[in-house]
Amino acid sequence: MLYLNKSQDQTDTKQNPSKTLPLLSYYSLSVGDVNANDLLQISDNAEIAFEDVTLHLTRQGKNFDVQRANIAGVTYLKTVKKYQVREFEKLFGFSSACEDFVLGKVIVVRDNSY
Repeated sequence: MLYLNKSQDQTDTKQNPSKTLPLLSYYSLSVGDVNANDLLQISDNAEIAFEDVTLHLTRQGKNFDVQRANIAGVTYLKTVKKYQVREFEKLFGFSSACEDFVLGKVIVVRDNSY
């Protein structure tokens, strides 16, 4: 697993609640843990910043504030906030009630997502 802290130069929506985040929408979202190749891609492209987005799961009707980076055609998502709902827990691989939540956990979006 990869854990990254939110960069300090990005606007925090808690400090600026009127900020509207870009919407990243999926009907079917398939994800996985990052592997050694993903770690290499992320570290080799450190200048590509994760950006704040609202992840919208259309089939479930759920929204989650996360961060996204697109590196070499691969989309990565990172936690920025805890949501104690089943869809979020399943998406990021957390246990029930997000008891093992880690800020900054990174996952990779699989190609079959749409």
